[in-house]
Amino acid sequence: MPLHRKDGRLFFADVSSFPITVGNRDYWLDIFKDVTERMGATSRQGRALDELRAHTQELNDFVCLVSHDLKAVRAA
Repeated sequence: MPLHRKDGRLFFADVSSFPITVGNRDYWLDIFKDVTERMGATSRQGRALDELRAHTQELNDFVCLVSHDLKAVRAA
């Protein structure tokens, strides 16, 4: 959940809510956990995975080209 700090900066939080009873009064206990760093890491991981896929495709294309050239040399 995106939230704003008192100074206006944006951060992301996981929020958990639990009903509790203190004495004979009912309340909700809300727990906010800052997950901004985890969100950033997840984003960086996604970009790295995209880059890895692109490099893997380039490597596969190169291997196919070399394989084809080697077969052509043997046939000659």
